[in-house]
Order: sequence, then structure tokens, then C-alpha cells
Amino acid sequence: APPAAAPRAPLVTLEAGGVGEAAAPGRGNDAGVTGGGAVRLRVAGRRLGVAFGAAGLAPATVTLARGQARLTRVPVELDLTAAVRARRLELIAGVGLAAAALAVTGQGFAADLGTTRLDLGLHGAVTARWRGGGRVAPFVGLEATLLPRPYDLAVAGLGEVGRTPLLWVRVVAGAALALDGRF
Repeated sequence: APPAAAPRAPLVTLEAGGVGEAAAPGRGNDAGVTGGGAVRLRVAGRRLGVAFGAAGLAPATVTLARGQARLTRVPVELDLTAAVRARRLELIAGVGLAAAALAVTGQGFAADLGTTRLDLGLHGAVTARWRGGGRVAPFVGLEATLLPRPYDLAVAGLGEVGRTPLLWVRVVAGAALALDGRF
């Protein structure tokens, strides 16, 4: 009998890319738009894997019923992933948990106060990656983070003037590096 094939070592990739992100309009506020950069480390077998990602984003300003709020977010995600390949194109879907440090500062009020919170929610992503055979592969992805418990934004003397966004949608484009030297 032929010898059994050695198990394939997991593929470890590091992705880095530019980000465009928008918040869905919510109760009492419009959509906030921002940009920045993101990194993601993925460890995967032939089809299934796990990914940890983080982004650094510029502050987003949302217009409220009265005044504005400046939202500064630092999101991180932990996803379970599944991949399918068709020739050189690889599609990767991920679903998992998200957390973000959120700093909110009022703008246009008598006293522009701020607060910092932790947002917890669900994360989903779909990424298309072109596997050209080298160590580097370009990719583009669409991600969404649902934060089921938005915070009320209140101002002394005015009451509630809006809420933090319930949904953030992100487009990412960049390059993935196969850390073990193969795609």
C-alpha cells in the first residue's frame, strides 16, 4: 500500500489594506463615513480557518438631531472562515465576533463633552483573493459589523440627540502575504 500523504500544514496569511467605512443612518443621525487601514491574520487548512483582524480608522462625524458627534472607533474582529477556490480565485467568507473601542465627542454644543465605550457585536466578511502562485496575492473584501446595543447620545438640558450607529459597512482592498512562503 502506498504511504499516506503527510497532512498539509496550515496556510498562514497576513493581509493589509486600505479601508473605506460607512455607518448606516440611525435614529436621530445621518451616516458617518471614514477611512483608514486594516490588518488581518488568518490561519487556515484547505477550507476552514480562523482570522483575527484590526483596523485603525480616522474619526467619523455624524450629524445628530441637534449638533454633531465625532466617533473614533478602533475595531477588532475574530472570525471563523471558510474558503472555496476556482482556479486562481479564492473566495473567503467569515463570521464571528466584533469589539470596538468607541470614543464619542459632541460638537456644536454649549459644552462639547466626550465619553469612551466598548461596542460588542457580530462581524461578517466576504473576501475575493487572486492567488497568482507567489507569496503575495491582491484581495478585495466587503465586511459588516452589527452592533445590536447602540448607545443613546444625550446632552444635558437637551436629552437624547441621537444614537451610535447600529451597522458599519466596510470595503477593504490590499494585499495578502503568505507567511510560510506559498499560496
